[in-house]
Amino acid sequence: MHARTVIPYTLAFGLCGVLTLLAAKALPHETPNRRALQWILSLAGSLYILVLISTYTYQVNNVFDTIHVYAGIGLFLLEAVAAIWLARSSIRDALQVVSLAVQIVGCILSVLTYFGYLHVLFIAEMLTNIGFGALLVHAIGRTVTSEMVPSVEPS
Repeated sequence: MHARTVIPYTLAFGLCGVLTLLAAKALPHETPNRRALQWILSLAGSLYILVLISTYTYQVNNVFDTIHVYAGIGLFLLEAVAAIWLARSSIRDALQVVSLAVQIVGCILSVLTYFGYLHVLFIAEMLTNIGFGALLVHAIGRTVTSEMVPSVEPS
């Protein structure tokens, strides 16, 4: 990590982790698939924080490097599987399709970077996380709103 990227990277992953954990805790009890969503959010938030913490130590030795790599891969796989699950259960409009497409592009760039064909990890992470975040917020927001707003029928 370079000195000029420490603060943005720390804020990005740290806030993402903390806010995702808070979102898991704040899901209303009426939310459909609440347990699954809480599990996804809790695991994702924890992995964001683990990736962040391990970023500062991965060059110390192979153990820390392995933790960093596997935490990143775990986050990648969790978001990919969760996105597919969310897409199957809640894609209803173009914004969600675009969000999923952005995440898929990020995933492809991540894989190509991991195997050394490209060197665009930061861009890949941003695309993957923005796509997943937008899909997650839109899917959960729509589900929670539609389930919690009482219907008003004319008298």
